[in-house]
Amino acid sequence: MPEPSNAKPDARTVREQFIEVEDSASVTDTMQIGIREYLSMAHIWSACFFARSAKALERADDGLPQRPERHFAFVTAATGATADFLDATVNELITDAREGHTGGPTQHMTAAQSALIASVTVALQRPILEKYDAAAKVAGLVPPGRGSGLGQEVVLVLAVKNALTHWVPETVTTYADDPKELTVQEIERRLRRLSLAPNPFAQTSDPYFPRRAASHELAAWCCRATIAYVDAYFALFGVPAPYDHIRASLSMA
Repeated sequence: MPEPSNAKPDARTVREQFIEVEDSASVTDTMQIGIREYLSMAHIWSACFFARSAKALERADDGLPQRPERHFAFVTAATGATADFLDATVNELITDAREGHTGGPTQHMTAAQSALIASVTVALQRPILEKYDAAAKVAGLVPPGRGSGLGQEVVLVLAVKNALTHWVPETVTTYADDPKELTVQEIERRLRRLSLAPNPFAQTSDPYFPRRAASHELAAWCCRATIAYVDAYFALFGVPAPYDHIRASLSMA
């Protein structure tokens, strides 16, 4: 039987017995996916939807209460959405150009066109048509004028929207706070010249604007006028309008 050894273990061997090896890994990288949303298209789709809804109520009674009030709500909502469409479209154009984003309104434009629009100094909080003018002029283009045609029509659309949004009962005016703004009387005069069918739910004793003027035809006209203006505007740059791919769904009838 062998004698027990009194030799001390090698110090290296002791150390090796108590070494713990841990193999670990951590993931510190992150991935971000940015989604840029263009609400201009939602606004014009909504405007057309509200116009169709107003027409449906004019055609037939759906059996639900407060039909005249719902009809007026659809017409005023359509008018407001067309103004929002105009504003959002030019804001998206200028912002995409400034940030070098090519997935929206600038995707069909040349690098030179985008660079010029990016240099627009007008604030996005400025009046809507002022922004359209600034973006066109900096690119050496002549925007639709205010005096006639498409320019005059969108001036009227925006005036109707502003009068309804900022309605003050006393505003049976012969003047406006801003000289550039149309008075209520001038709005009424211009709307009458369009010869639109009146609101069938209005009383003959109601003032022409806003009640008797608030018909499906007014809502549809606002949609057509704003779409025509934006179509003509992007045609100046030789590019399609940003909403071309949803145009088939923009029905007002």
